[in-house]
Amino acid sequence: MRRNALALLVVLNLSLLGAICWIWITPGGELRNMQWQSPSSVKVDLHALLPSLPGPGQSDTSQFLRMLERPLFSVTRRPPPPPPPPKVESPEPVNWFAQAKLTGVYEGQAGGGIIIFYEGKDRRVALNGYLDGWKLQSVSGAQASFEKSGQTRVVPLQRAALATYSGLPQARPAAVPPREGAGRDAAAQQPPAPPPAAGSNAAPENRSRAVFGGSR
Repeated sequence: MRRNALALLVVLNLSLLGAICWIWITPGGELRNMQWQSPSSVKVDLHALLPSLPGPGQSDTSQFLRMLERPLFSVTRRPPPPPPPPKVESPEPVNWFAQAKLTGVYEGQAGGGIIIFYEGKDRRVALNGYLDGWKLQSVSGAQASFEKSGQTRVVPLQRAALATYSGLPQARPAAVPPREGAGRDAAAQQPPAPPPAAGSNAAPENRSRAVFGGSR
């Protein structure tokens, strides 16, 4: 058994040695690949290796100039001034004179005046008096004039709307004819008369009694 194993190992080593000789030695007895061959040159594209740069653009140079004028670590550096406050749009004042109504004019010993419906309520303003900063300058005819800062407002007198009279009598509604059976329904719905109270002076009802020979 040992002799067979030893013979197999010798045959295996000899076969490996023959394979190595066939790889490294040529049939002419020279060693293979003993001369170095320089590789072919490769042209390098340097532009392809460089990263793509952004094109020329518009940059804000005001911040850079501001940094030069006010260095970051300067002793005299101060914070920038605050931005201007936003403009607050004030609502337009309500023109109460557009809704005002002159309801009356009065006169007295102390002077005359008007009664005007202003800001949702009736107000009394004397002549040369003031209403919300407006001076009652004059009352002429059926209108009142107010003045303020060279501006004038005129409020006319509101006349009551009167119904026109045509002189013809008004038409009366036509009578509705009674329905059949309406009287019976009304009589059926009428409640019965209550009985007379005890101790009242009402005369008792006379009832006939049956007697011998006739009724009494």
